[in-house]
Amino acid sequence: MKAIATSLHKFMSSDFSRRVLLSFGVKIASAVVLFGFNVLVARLFGAAGAGVYFLAWTIINIAVTVARMGFENTVIRFAAVAFDQKDWVSIRGLYRHTVIITSIAALVITLFVMSAADFMSVRVFSSPALSPVLALMSLAILPSALYYLHAHLFKGLHKPVQAMAISSLWVPLFVVMMLLVIRTHYGLIGATVAFDMASLFALLLAVWVWRSTNIELTEGQGIFPVQQLLRSSMPMLLGSVVSLVVLWLPTLVLGAYASEADVGVFSAANRVSILISFVLVAVNSVAGSRFAVLYDQGNFRRMEQLGRRIALALSVLVLPVFLVLLVAGDRVMLVFGSEFTHGGFILAVMAGGQMLNVMTGPVGLILSMSGHERVMSLVLTICALLSACLSFWLIPTWGLRGAAVTVATTVAIQNIACAFYVRRKLGIRILF
Repeated sequence: MKAIATSLHKFMSSDFSRRVLLSFGVKIASAVVLFGFNVLVARLFGAAGAGVYFLAWTIINIAVTVARMGFENTVIRFAAVAFDQKDWVSIRGLYRHTVIITSIAALVITLFVMSAADFMSVRVFSSPALSPVLALMSLAILPSALYYLHAHLFKGLHKPVQAMAISSLWVPLFVVMMLLVIRTHYGLIGATVAFDMASLFALLLAVWVWRSTNIELTEGQGIFPVQQLLRSSMPMLLGSVVSLVVLWLPTLVLGAYASEADVGVFSAANRVSILISFVLVAVNSVAGSRFAVLYDQGNFRRMEQLGRRIALALSVLVLPVFLVLLVAGDRVMLVFGSEFTHGGFILAVMAGGQMLNVMTGPVGLILSMSGHERVMSLVLTICALLSACLSFWLIPTWGLRGAAVTVATTVAIQNIACAFYVRRKLGIRILF
């Protein structure tokens, strides 16, 4: 206990921890707003309507991730090193190249999703109601990809509060505000338009914040080697694509084999379980740039100390939340409505996977920030194959429970594998 208390004290008393706390505060606000958004959609449209909406959101989220071209951790890594060296020319070049490439990719993907909406809705998911929602929501792909890119650039500049607000707070907050006004008057179409408008609003605000942060970020020529950028991002793009399989394939397979109501219940439970790991996301928004700089300096010992303190502190912090979801999952799901109460068991299962995610700490981030993108891609590819096998084996027979077991198993194995490779490649021991 004394060792735990000492570790927690060291973690909480540093400048790094103060930035973590600011980021954590924004993340708490984001989690509350996002939870309110999920509950509002479920309450307004029921399990079936929520299933359609969340299924469309899942497909769009996949499209947005592909459109980002694997730049997420790449821009954090390069921007952090350049910022530490006050290399504004490289940051401006990094910004320009990533914005242009992401915009082109997002436009192409938007046209594809819009044209394929009918086919996917009717032939794949047997849900005609999905088609107009999916086609309309595809308009959010471009602004969403760009505001997420800005968020990751801010992480590289050691500005986690701006990053968290852009990536997690503004969109759900704006959608909730609109839904409280229009409610069910325009149905799912109205909720989809609200999402599109919120994504555009987040992008415009992100650009304004970027231009207002530092004149050095926008004034003058920008130079950054495109080859170096793509050499780092392409393995991460592959990793992003396969990680999508890990994250979202169970939802898609459930959509193909089960009812829209089951998709709604599973999506709600999945979003609640992620609340356990939201603290890790908040810390990662600060820690990414720190790990990149420490690796550039060759300070592996400090990387290990920081990683272990993060894992320990966050595990202690989220343990009460995990226990509540474990023993009272059905009551938590009742918040979404009486149609969702049978999702208590699947909530407990997925919460277990997320708890292990927190216990292993920022192992995936360390791999990405230390130039081991190919190792990370290998881990994600193996987990994607595992997720695919489990999804098509368990979900057709077990339905919701099969989807929950698939998600929890793949999340657990992914983090254990990342911890193993962090130890093997860097000599850093995080998992305790």
